[in-house]
Amino acid sequence: MKIAFVTFLGFPSNVAASINVFRACHAMGKMGHEVILVAPRNHHEKLRRRSPFLHYSLNPTFSLKELPHWNGPGGRHFYTLLVTRLLRRFSPDLVIGRHLRTIMAATRAGFNTVYELHTTVKKKREKLEWLLRHPNFRLFVTVSRRLRCYYLGLGLAGLQRHRIISLPTCREPVDQPPPPPSLPKATQGMNIGYFGKLEQQKGIELLSAICREVRHHDFHIVGGDDPSVAHWSQRMGWPHCHFHGYLPPKEAEGLMAAMDLCLLPNQPPPGNPKATIFSSPMKALDYMALGRPIMASDLPELHEILGEDGALFLPHHDAEAWIRAIETMDPARAAELGRRARERFLNHFTMTGRCETMIRCAMDQGAAQALAREQDEECRGWVV
Repeated sequence: MKIAFVTFLGFPSNVAASINVFRACHAMGKMGHEVILVAPRNHHEKLRRRSPFLHYSLNPTFSLKELPHWNGPGGRHFYTLLVTRLLRRFSPDLVIGRHLRTIMAATRAGFNTVYELHTTVKKKREKLEWLLRHPNFRLFVTVSRRLRCYYLGLGLAGLQRHRIISLPTCREPVDQPPPPPSLPKATQGMNIGYFGKLEQQKGIELLSAICREVRHHDFHIVGGDDPSVAHWSQRMGWPHCHFHGYLPPKEAEGLMAAMDLCLLPNQPPPGNPKATIFSSPMKALDYMALGRPIMASDLPELHEILGEDGALFLPHHDAEAWIRAIETMDPARAAELGRRARERFLNHFTMTGRCETMIRCAMDQGAAQALAREQDEECRGWVV
């Protein structure tokens, strides 16, 4: 098939959405599809220092088409017109995207379209209902099961259950882990890893409380922009806390592979304290792909990815519980946690499997109906 993935993201970028989209296009290219990824040439989050394929350490199995736009009145409208013109030249069998404006334009231009939903509805209701009325629109894809249930509960006009399916964020397996780097060490204990933004919602406050008390293991903190690294490295200026800053995916993966234990201390967002219904944490999948033992906050979106036995789940608000769990972790238990995590990843969360399912359900209504029936059971008893 000829497939176009339309975005309004920068490539390369350290934004999770950009990494995820690039991995998806790479997987579809490996599957034998002719794929183009369409993006703005001068997006404000784009990193300028290297080519996207080198940055993400992926072979060029697809084409990246960057189009001009400007920041200001009319810039996005102009970009959308250029996207439509490119699609007419390429003539794809399917257009996939998470940028609503360009998906609507592609639908209007007569192409089969799939729109990925990663957040709650906000101000998009009328536009989503417009897509549902159009014969060329094929499928909504949500990033979590609870997000699918949320949308089914909204009563969107024209939303039949088989026109929305749940496919969590995925990635490709790691066949050969990168060689572990030389790590700074201040203790004789474990290397414990935290990978992600240095934000309250990702658990940096909880991590700080843990590090303050656990002084006989080394903590490696990877991610964050320069101001946040400067702030937290000053607050957590203990010798056993090592801040590595942002690293390109392959370098971060090498560091991750060297960890004895990986942490996911995520916190409920202030606007949605009961459940993060739209979240599908990529770092969880990275840990799983490498077979790392995981300690995770006891939150619904992490259970959805990790299952019930793919991690050690702990209360997100209780630093003492995390400290006790770290102190009592033994090598045999850690190895078993890592084995379960990798096995679950290989069975459920490969990017190739996700793309195959998405394409099949977009082009075959029967396949979409069968998957929707399976997923309908997951909504029973959930408040949406």
